[in-house]
Amino acid sequence: MDDIHNVLRAGADKVSINTAAVRNPDFVNQASRFYGSSTIVIAMECLRKKDGDYYIFTDNGREETGKEALKWALEVESRGAGEILLTSIDKEGTGKGFDTELIFKISDNVSIPVIAHGGASKYEHIKDAIFTGKADAISIASMLHYGIASSIKSEKNTSEGNIEFLKSNANYKNFETIKITSLKKMMIQDGINVRH
Repeated sequence: MDDIHNVLRAGADKVSINTAAVRNPDFVNQASRFYGSSTIVIAMECLRKKDGDYYIFTDNGREETGKEALKWALEVESRGAGEILLTSIDKEGTGKGFDTELIFKISDNVSIPVIAHGGASKYEHIKDAIFTGKADAISIASMLHYGIASSIKSEKNTSEGNIEFLKSNANYKNFETIKITSLKKMMIQDGINVRH
């Protein structure tokens, strides 16, 4: 609770909780009662197992919990969570698109907003998450970050930060780079509600 307090005092509107919620589900009840449901976002890191079901992992996808994803989503909703940040471990960082099956499975069964995360490398992936997966929102990074990769690689001052990944020409060359203003215009043209 102190961690939430400190983050909100620093200016955050919401807090995302994963491992602490899995270890102590009543923490979701306490936090949502004290700070309000709209403040509490449950991060769900999901991996699809051989049986076809999705399961929750913690500690940045390293620790298996044995919790089935849909059951956990319904539980955190009943405990007062205001949103779910849904990450597909299988898709994260691949640039192969969101896991629309996972997104739809969760968003179709809960009444709280679901934020899709993990896998986008082009605008079509965003549309898929919203129109096929029925995500309420999306969270992307690489499409926005890798647009500056070329300029960073050519800078002479490399004394700050680790740019080895950018220098390696790894995955980012397969990502559609886009500016957030352009992305918003495309989304508005497709009838997607965007704050602007």
